[in-house]
Amino acid sequence: MLLSLLACAARYPQPLSSEAWPTPEAIYAWVGRGEASVQRDGAWVRDPAGDYDYVVVQRRYNGFWDVTKEMDYRHPNHRGKRHTSLYFHVVQRVSDANGKLEFSVDSALGAGRGTATEGFAHLDFELDANVPGFMPYSHFRFSQDFDYTAGTLHEIVELVDLPAETVFYRIEERAVMLATGG
Repeated sequence: MLLSLLACAARYPQPLSSEAWPTPEAIYAWVGRGEASVQRDGAWVRDPAGDYDYVVVQRRYNGFWDVTKEMDYRHPNHRGKRHTSLYFHVVQRVSDANGKLEFSVDSALGAGRGTATEGFAHLDFELDANVPGFMPYSHFRFSQDFDYTAGTLHEIVELVDLPAETVFYRIEERAVMLATGG
């Protein structure tokens, strides 16, 4: 079900180019799994058909990131496409008075804003979902915790209807760092 929801949202694809990516300051590659749950009668119920395996490549430049995410849905009961590609362009803006970095995001899922702690150990951001009005959500909400020393990533992705603050669907992602470089 989630893939069908994400497929509706995927309208900002990775920019096409005949050139190789510019040389980044750093590259991080993550490999992981997302486990889906749906809200039913006030409780979270697992939705294994929405689970996916994924690979993320973060190309970090001075002042911005380009991120690609490849998701594979392998559950036999999954409805929708078996593979989804997402693209995120993250632009660092300014640091606020509390030392958090503010940033903007343009992506396949929508555009939005967020904040990160120093060193990008924790990020929170929200995107206006590029979805038709009949969908039961209007925003994507992300909370990411990177442990660069242990090489792990824990992320919560929520599909939220605003302003009601109704969380319709939730994916918990866990990943390990496959590689770094620059």
